[in-house]
Amino acid sequence: MASPAAVLVSNGGISPHAPPSAAAFLVSTPGAYTTAPGTLLWWTRHLRRLAESATLLARSRPNLLGLPLPRSRALDLDLLSIHSLVNPSVRVAIREMRTRLPMTKDEDLALTALVRGADPISGGGGAGLDVFVHVGTYSPPIFGESGARLAAAGRGRDAAAAKYASWARWVLYSTDPEEFGKDEASWGH
Repeated sequence: MASPAAVLVSNGGISPHAPPSAAAFLVSTPGAYTTAPGTLLWWTRHLRRLAESATLLARSRPNLLGLPLPRSRALDLDLLSIHSLVNPSVRVAIREMRTRLPMTKDEDLALTALVRGADPISGGGGAGLDVFVHVGTYSPPIFGESGARLAAAGRGRDAAAAKYASWARWVLYSTDPEEFGKDEASWGH
């Protein structure tokens, strides 16, 4: 059996099960997340955004972070804290991915890091949070006539400044793809 073209790491441990796609992972897992396609050139900015999203959700919408209501203590993550929580799992995931699937020069990795309230059974990755890192292959589309398009639909996030998985899940399930082609004003080139 061929190795999957993706790796899922939870609190530093490689999942023994075949990981889902990054989209399916976000659909099934609550929490604050960031996704970095391609190189990790701006990784510090992604981690800062992840720390801000997790802190904001813990304060204003702890249920979206997978934390119990009401929250008994405030979660305040700074950049150094999120680095120490997330980066060990990132290193494990990238190392495992490169072992499973030798990359060509035209391929790159897409990395999604998600933090959520710790599962009492797992013990968490620190700061009362579980850390998940999903790494898969990423081949950017060729730009031009059939290049990238963007459609914005649906309501905004409940916690507008935070990126969290249940909002991505709501958007994925609430949009009707057949409606997008009917109004060219909703498309950007």
